[in-house]
Amino acid sequence: MRQAVAAQQMLGADWGVSADVWSATSWTELRRDALACESWNMLHPSAEARVPYVTSALSGAEGPLVAVSDWIRAVPDQITR
Repeated sequence: MRQAVAAQQMLGADWGVSADVWSATSWTELRRDALACESWNMLHPSAEARVPYVTSALSGAEGPLVAVSDWIRAVPDQITR
């Protein structure tokens, strides 16, 4: 997280590019929520579609979006879809 904040500050100071930094406390829970929404939507096609939290939280964010973790790259890739 410190490196992401440092990169955010560097982008602003050196290149005038603003960036938001978000913290994900559990990539696994974000994935579970997304899969639950996907399952609900497939099983209830006539009901109002459920939207995963990460989708709604980032819906107004302009891209590009970059996910980082101190673990392997596969961790943030859990929610790519």
